[in-house]
Amino acid sequence: MKYRGIQKFLKDFVAAFISTGTAIFMGYPMDTVKVRMQLYNSKSAFRVFSEILAKEGVTGMYKGAMSPVLGRAPTSGIVWASNAYCRRKLEPFKINQETKFVLSGIFAAIVSAPVACPMEHLKIKKQGYSEGKISYMKLIQQERIRGLYKGIVPIIARNVPGFGVFFSSYHILKKRLHINDLSEHKVKKTLYTCLAGGISGQLFWLVSYPIDMVKNTIQYSPKHSKMVPTFLSLYRENGIRRLYRGIVPCLVVGFPVGSMMFVLNEAITKFIDNTLEKVNKDKM
Repeated sequence: MKYRGIQKFLKDFVAAFISTGTAIFMGYPMDTVKVRMQLYNSKSAFRVFSEILAKEGVTGMYKGAMSPVLGRAPTSGIVWASNAYCRRKLEPFKINQETKFVLSGIFAAIVSAPVACPMEHLKIKKQGYSEGKISYMKLIQQERIRGLYKGIVPIIARNVPGFGVFFSSYHILKKRLHINDLSEHKVKKTLYTCLAGGISGQLFWLVSYPIDMVKNTIQYSPKHSKMVPTFLSLYRENGIRRLYRGIVPCLVVGFPVGSMMFVLNEAITKFIDNTLEKVNKDKM
């Protein structure tokens, strides 16, 4: 089915909004564990998980969830739609497909950063706050607009390689696994899509995790404000291990979340295509 430019963008946005919002909500408890480990806890992921449940209950695992679900979902819509838009614009150029996917991921990272930064800032503040509750309104009053954009440089520094690897690795794996040739084998196609999406989700974190650590430290701690000094400060604490502290829950949840994102995204995109095609036929 043929779309105009704006229609293509909206289709990609809606599919990503729904698929990413669902995946984020499902994987959010492990994200909370990761953030607590990054900010001030060197205990194991299981122990941190158990302590949050014991002291704060199930709601403690979802602290700040409204920010990424209502904020990151539309941000991800922008990411996926911008990525697809850039790929379409690169089609006429004689560049190999892998490079196009990397460049498109980088473009999406830069375009989405101004929207992502305030949402992630609020999320980190809520997740790191272990004593009772603090409202979004109070956080916004405390941080103000300038404060909410603290950490935008490391967000770009994290997402540029992260999204480049995320999207390119998925399409490389999709090509290697011949997923597009499995239309008549729906179960096998879904399983292979899960595999490709899951690996891509884990690769995102393996590549970008140290900068995510820096970004979260800057956004949570008033003592830190610049990326390089914060990176060096964390590295001096315990070397590379400090920069990767908390990655285990990320890798654990990265696979199912990545799988869910791509499977749902492709299913929703197909549903939109079929629905609009049916509507157009009925009009004729």
